[in-house]
Amino acid sequence: MKKLLTISIAFLFVTQGFIASAQSTSESSDSLENSSPDETSDRGNFVLSVGGGVSVPFDAKMFGTADVEMDDGPAATMTLNYFFEDIDYLYVGLDFTYFNTEISRINSFPFPFSNSIDVYNGLATVGVALPVGDIVLLTVGGGFGVGVFDTDFGGVISSSKTSTVGVYKLEIGAQFELTESWGLGVGYKFMGTTSDVKTPLTGFTLEDFQTNVFTAAVTFRF
Repeated sequence: MKKLLTISIAFLFVTQGFIASAQSTSESSDSLENSSPDETSDRGNFVLSVGGGVSVPFDAKMFGTADVEMDDGPAATMTLNYFFEDIDYLYVGLDFTYFNTEISRINSFPFPFSNSIDVYNGLATVGVALPVGDIVLLTVGGGFGVGVFDTDFGGVISSSKTSTVGVYKLEIGAQFELTESWGLGVGYKFMGTTSDVKTPLTGFTLEDFQTNVFTAAVTFRF
C-alpha cells in the first residue's frame, strides 16, 4: 500500500504539472488564433495513444484464504478512442494493455519457484471526456474484455500455462493537446479478472487478481 500511495501522489503531481503547462500553452494558442481569425482547425475524432508505465498489483488469493504477494512490473499500452461530435462528452474505443508480474510470497513465505507472468489484455472502452480549457481533456471510463495470462515456472518443475479469463477496468486520464495532431497523456487504470487464473501447478490458481496500471503516453489525433 505504501508503494501504491507513493506512486499515486507522484501521478497527481505530474498531472498538475501537465495541466499548468497546458494552460500556459493554451494562452499562447489563444493569442495565435486571435491574430488569424480566418484560420479554423479541423481536429479528427480518433485519438491513438501509445505509452508505457508500471503495474502495481494488489495481493491475490490462493486456496481461498492464502495471501499471494505479487511483484510490481513494467506495463505498456496502446489505445484507439473515437470522440463523438454529435453526442457531447462520449467516447468509445479499444484498449490493448500488457504488463508483467511475479508471485513473490504466499502467506509471507517466499514462493519456492522462479516465475514470470506476462499478461495481455484487449478491452472495449466507453467513457466521458470533459474539456478543461482549450487543450486539456479529462477522461473517465470503463471497459470489459479478455486477458491472456502466460505463466512460466522455472526450477525443478520448469513448465508453463496459458490461461484466458475475462477482465474489466476503470480508468481516469488527462490528455494535453500540444498541437492539432500531437499531444501527451497520463492515465490510471484499475484492472481485475472475472475468474481464477490457472498456473502450471495443478490446484494453484490466482483468485481475485487485481492491479493498478499507471501510464504516460504520446497521443496522435486524426
